[in-house]
Amino acid sequence: MNKKTEKFEVLIPNLDGTAVAERVSVDVPVCFDERIKDWVLTEEAHRIIDDTKARHMGLILPSQMKELRTRLGYSQIQMGQLFQIGEKSWLRWESGKHRPTRSISLLIMALYEGKIPLEYLLQRSHMHSAVFGIEITVENIISVDFSTSEYSRPKAVSAQGNPIIQKNTKALVA
Repeated sequence: MNKKTEKFEVLIPNLDGTAVAERVSVDVPVCFDERIKDWVLTEEAHRIIDDTKARHMGLILPSQMKELRTRLGYSQIQMGQLFQIGEKSWLRWESGKHRPTRSISLLIMALYEGKIPLEYLLQRSHMHSAVFGIEITVENIISVDFSTSEYSRPKAVSAQGNPIIQKNTKALVA
């Protein structure tokens, strides 16, 4: 199968989707389809186009969502609970099958970029030990690294009196 790279113009829509706000040229891989005797976009090309459009629209990328979840040490279900969305929504967004709304995307991006603290969302979403194994509250956290959403605790025990094991500076209940 013959492959090559070609320029492709990505049309970035305006906020209400009624017009083109910007045109962005990207290099995408194409392959020659013997059946139709023409060059076609590859699966990777479609991902590049979708990611370019999302980035220029200010939306979080699926890879960034996975990176955030991994950095926080949460499951996809826990991320869904944190953002108060359906159980499978995070999975669909992280896999790239669907995209979150602009509003949710901005909230997730703010957490990803360290603009809002994790404990704020935990407190607002009423997350507790039944979900995460330990209740995280502002009172039992002494410092937060907003660039990584990691936190440290003042004692060797949690607010509930459970011993804490330090691992990668994230507190886990033993």
